[in-house]
Amino acid sequence: MVVIEKKLTICPTQAVAAKGARIVFFSGGTAFRASSQELMKYTENSTHIITTFDSGGSSAALRNAFAMPAIGDLRNRLTALMPVETLSQQKMHDFLEKRLSTQGDSASLQELFAILEQKDTLIADTNHKGIGTFFAWLALFVKNMPQDFSLKDASLGNLIMAGAYIDFEYDLHKVLRSMEEILAVKGHVCPSCVDNLHLHVLLENGEEFFAQHEFTGKNMPSIESSICKFCLCNEDREICKLPNASQEVIDAIASAELICFPMGSFYSSTLASLLSYGIAEAIAKNPCKKVFIPSTGIDPESYGLSVGVKTQRLINQLMDAYPKGKREDFLQAVFLDVQSEHYPQKIEENLLKSLGVDIFKLPLVSENLAPAIDAEKLIPELISYLNN
Repeated sequence: MVVIEKKLTICPTQAVAAKGARIVFFSGGTAFRASSQELMKYTENSTHIITTFDSGGSSAALRNAFAMPAIGDLRNRLTALMPVETLSQQKMHDFLEKRLSTQGDSASLQELFAILEQKDTLIADTNHKGIGTFFAWLALFVKNMPQDFSLKDASLGNLIMAGAYIDFEYDLHKVLRSMEEILAVKGHVCPSCVDNLHLHVLLENGEEFFAQHEFTGKNMPSIESSICKFCLCNEDREICKLPNASQEVIDAIASAELICFPMGSFYSSTLASLLSYGIAEAIAKNPCKKVFIPSTGIDPESYGLSVGVKTQRLINQLMDAYPKGKREDFLQAVFLDVQSEHYPQKIEENLLKSLGVDIFKLPLVSENLAPAIDAEKLIPELISYLNN
């Protein structure tokens, strides 16, 4: 193990050389959003393998209505990677990020029909090439919307994607490729799983949960015991074997120049994005660099877990999925902020040393965003690590 405490540096020639670098990220939709936007300055060829197991809010309503995987985090990453350099692009971005009224289903329905009749000022006078297609998909969603569907606080972008999902005969990959083309997305977004499955966790105290929103601490009370079992289940709460990863995901991993497990909710984002058969093998067989960036601050679902234990569990999950791989095939480095107080648990360097990973202590947190990792600090470090 090597402990590197000085800042990695990136020079202009390295930045140019890294333009178009094939980097794969395994994550959810929110924590890495700002970093995804910063990433576009360095490469337009990143691939983001995103979890599809969210079971709360607007995603839950769509999943219940259409027996589909969650699409909210996918939409979030698409809009993070789309350019907003023109007024038309900015309006389209805001259109996809808009949420309907929280005042109730009647108010939300009225707002939705006002949008369909193009009476909403949000998209007035926009000349974006995709607006007609998006209206067609939104109308298709409304045509297939169950009578009891709750539109309260619904994401407009999610509804549009649900209409596209119907239009493309439930092929989520085709939906995403079409969205990428329309929005000129600077990267690629892939679902980690296209099946209608949920996360199942068992806590050390015996508590058991069968849906993501039940244990993440966002919509319900935070867990008070560590997670000891983590897998997938169906709507009937039956434990499922891992679904097969798509060929698109496998190909992206196989051709990656850098594989990154970035900050985010440790179980429902990082580990959940790995829950498809074939992903671990593809990671192990690619000799490129692999780096883990643990979250700073409090992660409610990581009760009692230190950075060292998280690193160990990440490696163990991958090794369990592909026992032929060695530890060094799955991870070589961990990026940490230079200030250890930004992590809720003590940094166990001896444990990290036993795992054979290099520790990079870098200035990742800025004063105005502390304890969150600053995208403008992180992304140049990743590009530098790739090139050095």
